[in-house]
Amino acid sequence: MLSPDLCTVTRRERCLPTFCKIGPLGTREKDAHVLTLIEKAFGDRLVPSLTLADFWRRYDAAKKPKAPGQPERVRRAWGIMKKLRELFAYGVAAELDGCARVRDLLAEVRFPQPVRRRVTLDREHVEAFIPKAIEMGRESLALATAIQFDAVMRQKDVVGEVGADPGGRGPDRHRAQRPALGERPHR
Repeated sequence: MLSPDLCTVTRRERCLPTFCKIGPLGTREKDAHVLTLIEKAFGDRLVPSLTLADFWRRYDAAKKPKAPGQPERVRRAWGIMKKLRELFAYGVAAELDGCARVRDLLAEVRFPQPVRRRVTLDREHVEAFIPKAIEMGRESLALATAIQFDAVMRQKDVVGEVGADPGGRGPDRHRAQRPALGERPHR
């Protein structure tokens, strides 16, 4: 069997029906972006020739700050390694040469994970935000923030998700992707 290069594996994953039906809006775009980063980083390297040193080198390159003096991008580097693990698991299922060895190799490695986010919505934040939102004529923001805090809900559970602009020009920040109260969800 001919050994695939990493770009072949990423392109095959993009063609899968499951890739085209990925969950929330933005997830497919994010995954496609990470796959593009992987293709640029590894180029046409053959899968069987990849070593642990290659992955550590790519991890270190991905976590470098965007500009001098800025923080390291550990979350980005870790996300790329996570996507590589998923990619080689797909390669094993597709019976691509060398993917099982690389998948097993990556399964034993623990790349440093990003620090958990510790910022939470506190009463002081809410009490400062709501009057300012009302003052600016953004009563809907004030109400959504109050509901989010009092009901201990995530922001996207209160206001919905940002959807793609039907014209393809970017996000439509004024249309929630959730049905209105009392409206049946579309299936």
